[in-house]
Amino acid sequence: MREKFRGGGGEALADHEIVEMLLFYSIPRINTNETAHRLIDRFGGLKGLLAAKRHELTAVPGIGEQSADLVGLLAELYRRADREADQEPTQFKDLDEVGRYLVSQLDGLPRERVLVLLLSADHRLITTHKISEGSVNKSNVDIRQIMEYAIMAKATHIVLAHNHPDPILTPSEADESVSFALLHAATVMGINLWEHVLVSDGKYYFILRDLLDRTRYSSPGSTKFNFKTGKKK
Repeated sequence: MREKFRGGGGEALADHEIVEMLLFYSIPRINTNETAHRLIDRFGGLKGLLAAKRHELTAVPGIGEQSADLVGLLAELYRRADREADQEPTQFKDLDEVGRYLVSQLDGLPRERVLVLLLSADHRLITTHKISEGSVNKSNVDIRQIMEYAIMAKATHIVLAHNHPDPILTPSEADESVSFALLHAATVMGINLWEHVLVSDGKYYFILRDLLDRTRYSSPGSTKFNFKTGKKK
């Protein structure tokens, strides 16, 4: 297998052969072909394998703690490499582009994480702050801290975002409450809360847009926004 890889590179190997070869390093002196096939079949391919949680991996016959560690490290390496490609200054043309960007940042994380994107008037990304990282189903959001970050960065627009580790693309009551609180604070300070984006299972959901459509919420100043441009109507 090593000779095949060294002679033809990664393209010379099938998906299960790549996994088989990797497992050599966590399960020495054992034929890992059958285990590699189990992993591919269980998770539907390489993408599903890298997104698998530890307990799901160790439930597969032949996969122990060391092999689960190896897959977890590879998944994290892939995520970090993917994020490096997004570290250049980014300008968003609309919210769907923001949503896709946030999927690349948050999807597949094992714990809930809250980010705030600070944007200029022309929707260029100034900086991103991690606000909190909680348990699987709970994170705390400090509204005052978010506003301090926005003021210090002289941001015109902000986007709040968080992920649900479980594949549930539905906001909780707490998610909606935070959206209202941040909308109120941002409007008072003359800053546009462009959206609160929920990420789960490779998809994104616009919490604020749905809230404003359903509740016709009234806050200080104008709360009617053009969601494509991020500007007040």
